[in-house]
Amino acid sequence: MKRLFLFVFIFSNLVSLAQPAAYTIKGKVGKTGKQAVIVLSNASTRTQLDTVYLKKGKFRFTGTTEDPFRASLTLFHKGFPEANTGSTPAMQAPAGREALAFIVEPAKMKITSKDSLKNAVITGSVLNDENQALQQSMKVTDDLKKQLQELVRNTPREQQNSKEFEEQYDKLYEQLDKKQKEINLAFLKAHPDSWLCLDLIRQVGGYQPDVKEIEPMFNALSERVRNTKAGKEFADNLVKLHKTAIGEMAPDFTQNDPDGKPVKLSDFRGKYLLVDFWASWCGPCRMENPNVVKTYNEFKDKNFTILGVSLDRENGRDAWLKAIEKDQLTWHHVSDLKFWNNEAAKLYMVRAIPDNFLIGPDGRIVARGLRGDKLREKLEELIK
Repeated sequence: MKRLFLFVFIFSNLVSLAQPAAYTIKGKVGKTGKQAVIVLSNASTRTQLDTVYLKKGKFRFTGTTEDPFRASLTLFHKGFPEANTGSTPAMQAPAGREALAFIVEPAKMKITSKDSLKNAVITGSVLNDENQALQQSMKVTDDLKKQLQELVRNTPREQQNSKEFEEQYDKLYEQLDKKQKEINLAFLKAHPDSWLCLDLIRQVGGYQPDVKEIEPMFNALSERVRNTKAGKEFADNLVKLHKTAIGEMAPDFTQNDPDGKPVKLSDFRGKYLLVDFWASWCGPCRMENPNVVKTYNEFKDKNFTILGVSLDRENGRDAWLKAIEKDQLTWHHVSDLKFWNNEAAKLYMVRAIPDNFLIGPDGRIVARGLRGDKLREKLEELIK
């Protein structure tokens, strides 16, 4: 069941310009007092860029950037919360706080509102105009999102592993995913030279992208977008995705087991092998483990085994081992305890967990993302 990161969108710096270029952000917000302060932050890196006090509701930011970037303005009506200066405003929630998400690009931009910052109108920016139009078109999916949220909220946690719940959830999710893809694909077709397109391709691909699906979308973008720094990085990622596509030889790697003994992926050649990426801190992983255990016990004597690759942190070794014992994961386990920088996860382009790859006895990748009954069904198909 696809329950992790349902409404998460990854925004990164997508278009690299030849030289840093200037931007100006002028704004005016009504109904602000003398203590009001506003903070400009880079939403992708979660770093504060500048802070100014409003004068009669007015503010101004200037700077230079090589790339457009996702940003946020955070308005504190009662002054900046000094006690929380160690974190970015986007991560805080004090009283009298408002926030606005937008895109900074080399342009003279204006942000104005007669009342609240959340009702502000942005002018002077092509990218924000495009993004606003895209978000407006996405409103047709609001009802499906609401149905999903209500289903989860109204279903007790202990019932969320039931087949009935999973069928309802997956049906709604697939409808939502299909509609979002339709909207994104329509935008991609109409705006091949837009900064937003590389990010939209990531959204269409999701956390387990099919290179055969997203590569044609990338190739349809304008030469200008494809030849930017970020476009070239995207092309490099497509090369990596080709190496872990179904039918390819699984890239080999070595990591230590809990006893410090090196274990190689190729050591399991000759068997069907599920490479299972998970972590002790990952709720959806732990909820999926009973399904994996059940399938493992059914097929462990039929030329099938599992290699668990944990994305636990360096200080999470004890939690990793306790989770193995508690969840009764009686197969091989490895980890370099580097969290999201796990070398095997990076090699296999794992962007969300749980995730897995089923590898055949010949070392070729057979399937990816097999969860719940899908893993058992695939093994029944392969192992006669």
